[in-house]
Amino acid sequence: MQSSFFFVVQQPCSSSISQSLHRMKADDPAPNRSIISFNANDVISLDGIEFIKYEVLGQSFMLHQIRKMMGLAVAIMRNCAPESLIQTAFSKDVNITVPMAPEVGLYLDECFFTSYNNTKYEDNHEEVSMEAYKEEAETFKLKHIYTHIGSADDLKKEWIDGRMYKP
Repeated sequence: MQSSFFFVVQQPCSSSISQSLHRMKADDPAPNRSIISFNANDVISLDGIEFIKYEVLGQSFMLHQIRKMMGLAVAIMRNCAPESLIQTAFSKDVNITVPMAPEVGLYLDECFFTSYNNTKYEDNHEEVSMEAYKEEAETFKLKHIYTHIGSADDLKKEWIDGRMYKP
C-alpha cells in the first residue's frame, strides 16, 4: 500500500492546478497555483503505527486544495478512482468532485521565501529561513505534532474505510 501511495503522489504535475473548489468555475484562473513538488519521502512510526510523511511544495494554496489533492491520491491508491483522474483533475476546463482528506495530520511545516532570499539588496540582508532552528523544530514535531496526529488515527481510519469503500 505504501508503494502505491508513493507512486500516486509522485506522478508528474502540471505547472498549475485548478482543483474543483466550491463556487469556482473550471476556467476561472483564481484557483491556479504552482506545484513545485509533491512527494512522499519518509515513513514515521508512532506507537507501532506507520504514517507516510508527504510534502507539498508550491505557491499560495487556496482553502482545502491540499486536502483535495490528498483525498484524490488516497482514492486512486485504494482503487476507488482511476489513475487517469490525476491529469483530469489538473485540467483547466473540467470540474470534478474529489474526496477531501481530514484536516488532522495536515500542517504547515515551513514557509520558504525564495524570491526574497534570491533578491540582491544593497544592505546584504540575511536569508529568511528555519535552517538555524531545524533541530529544535524537528524535536518539537516529534514530541507534539506527530503524537497528536497519531492520537487521531481513529478519525483517519473512519474516513478511509467509510468514504473510500468501493464494492
